[in-house]
Amino acid sequence: MITARHMREALRYKLGSHIVDETPLAEKAAALIGSWLPGKEPLAGIEARAEDLIFNELYNAVGPGMSVTTDDGVTRRVRLDELREIADDAMYPLFDNMKVYSVSYCILRDYAMEASSLRAMQVLVLKYGEFMAPREKDIFTRIIRENRPEWHTED
Repeated sequence: MITARHMREALRYKLGSHIVDETPLAEKAAALIGSWLPGKEPLAGIEARAEDLIFNELYNAVGPGMSVTTDDGVTRRVRLDELREIADDAMYPLFDNMKVYSVSYCILRDYAMEASSLRAMQVLVLKYGEFMAPREKDIFTRIIRENRPEWHTED
């Protein structure tokens, strides 16, 4: 089950506590992403709907300037090209809560490759290592570290 708390944790780094705690974004995103059922909708479909939801909720909360203040005190504009990455962060609780077995591995791996999802790759590396070839795991780890320098395998 995906809760608003999970979603707040996933989104806080990029959007700041004010947005994730003081708006309905976390609750709405948790409800949307938590409603995903394997076989009913592809992960790419739920991610696209999450990206739209995030844009709409941010726009409603902060207006056309799309400025947020992160927890380190930096005020910045959320660019449209960042929304996909933020939606990927929002998908993380879903990926992390998937039952670890071969079908989930195949779904996540296909999605990670198709959508270039760093969060799907992260969950694959951390939770599905036994399913992965060592070379594939090394490649995913390198891709994540090059694109998300704050990420560590200890997460």
